[in-house]
Amino acid sequence: CSNVRSLALATGLKNIGDFAFSDMVLIEGVTIPETVAFMGDNPFTNCVNLTNLVLDSANEAFIMDDRGAILDKTGYTLIYYPVYKTEATYVIPETVYEIAGGAFSGSQLQSVVIPETIKAIPVSAFRNSRKLESVVIGNDVTLEKYAFNMDKDHAFIVKNYDEGDEKYFYYEFASALSSLTIGDNAKIGENAFAESTYYDVNGYQQYSKNQFTTVENVRMFYNKTVHFSAV
Repeated sequence: CSNVRSLALATGLKNIGDFAFSDMVLIEGVTIPETVAFMGDNPFTNCVNLTNLVLDSANEAFIMDDRGAILDKTGYTLIYYPVYKTEATYVIPETVYEIAGGAFSGSQLQSVVIPETIKAIPVSAFRNSRKLESVVIGNDVTLEKYAFNMDKDHAFIVKNYDEGDEKYFYYEFASALSSLTIGDNAKIGENAFAESTYYDVNGYQQYSKNQFTTVENVRMFYNKTVHFSAV
């Protein structure tokens, strides 16, 4: 299906599973029929050319906001934010209480404000959002693993590392993130922001260092650029 550019889903289709059309990078148009009543985690992950996503106006399970994001009919769950949109900022509505896994994966957002109503940022929610510079997160939030992670094939920096007589190099996943505000009582999952993997001089992996498992880990790693304060 890698060469498909347009997809009209058949009337009668009821369920679209997790990441159903992920990595269909050439697809430009999808029509979601009125009969679809369930969508799993972001079905259109990494569909970078999907500029014409149409939700049948008769569909009673989902709505599309003015930015092209798909939410359930109540506005309670945000399922998909369009990758191709170039607007710099998105303030998630306070009517949203849940973000689906991968919902903002690969987005071009530079700034996002996550309201107090959202208490969990799921797996890969903002993964590979390379332009993201500023994130505001409320109190009592759990950030699940890989929530803001960057895959190494998207961006990485190689640095030298010396420990006594041992010499290593490592890569760290990089992003534009320069301002991060997290409220009180945050819980940060494994590799929520990044992962560093150490190698010896011959390129053999020695061990992985799982960064950012606590707020203090993130503060130490980003001590020159990222700010933590209660909101």
